[in-house]
Amino acid sequence: MSSDLDAILRNSLMEDWRLLAKSMGHLRASYDKCLGMSVKSEYSVDELERFESLTARFARVSDIYTQRILKTLVALQRELAPTFIDRVNLCEKLGIVPSAADLRAVRDLRNSISHEYLDEDQEAFFRDVLGHVPKLLSSVQMTEDYVRREMKIEVAET
Repeated sequence: MSSDLDAILRNSLMEDWRLLAKSMGHLRASYDKCLGMSVKSEYSVDELERFESLTARFARVSDIYTQRILKTLVALQRELAPTFIDRVNLCEKLGIVPSAADLRAVRDLRNSISHEYLDEDQEAFFRDVLGHVPKLLSSVQMTEDYVRREMKIEVAET
């Protein structure tokens, strides 16, 4: 029975990872475009579209990674981590992610994006997103390394 569950979870992980890899490519492209722009209080329509694309892609990658990939990895480890905080703390302890605190900050930022709790201070908000993209990318890379090395699962390259 557990080998059947393992197979299902591994297949799910590989499918979700393909989706993550594609989404990561889009996030990197948006990030590169926005890095060259100055963060300021007023934006042209084109600049605003670029930043809004970045924030949407950041939220998507965050969701796929934290709500699908990390949940599946915890299930494969046969660990109990029912909440997001439990999950990221466990993943940090197991060496799957570099920092639970960084992922909590990523999740908070994702919630701000998804629920449109944007402050009037767009400058600080966009600066925050730009500052958290490398943390998210680093976490995904460490997780990819862990999955390949420790779990012997070949996932799509991010």
